[in-house]
Amino acid sequence: MKRAIVACAISIAIWPLGNKVCAQGITTGGSGGFGLTAGGVGVTGQFRGTMSSGVAIGAVLQLPLPPRWLALRADLMYLSITNKLPTCSNLLDNCLSDPGASEIASGGLAVVARLNARESSWSPYIVAGVATYHVGHFLSAAVAAVRTNPFGWQGGIGIEVRSSKRVFFAESKYMTIAPGGVVPVVIGMRF
Repeated sequence: MKRAIVACAISIAIWPLGNKVCAQGITTGGSGGFGLTAGGVGVTGQFRGTMSSGVAIGAVLQLPLPPRWLALRADLMYLSITNKLPTCSNLLDNCLSDPGASEIASGGLAVVARLNARESSWSPYIVAGVATYHVGHFLSAAVAAVRTNPFGWQGGIGIEVRSSKRVFFAESKYMTIAPGGVVPVVIGMRF
């Protein structure tokens, strides 16, 4: 999985782009900004005893809103989190001796609020919204509860730096998934 993150980061860095980038990663034509993310993920709440850490990869689409300092963001994220305890198959309902990984896919909708001038080449920001979750093939006992409540809140902070062609960002957010939560810390690029 580490190789996949490295390959994603290299692809992001060398992606050929020709659009001039303005605030919030939006091109001068106002068409919107698409991006890719990669990073790590930690766990909180009841997940802490059964899962440790993992990797997060994702895609974002960010569109400006009428107040110039706000944007609407849609994102998809895949999380693979290492289990501390044996995993159970949601198809066979039996446990395996290998702890394996819990897989969570999420889709979210959020508002992004910039905290400084739109014309600045860098900006801290706050992101807040809602998300829905789907659990993959193998589950820890704690992740099995996700099936009963696939909706949650997400919120976090980040910083973006804009060059003439790309927007690079680093972000940490908390995503509630009853009975715990996950904390993806990602870097990414919008173009």
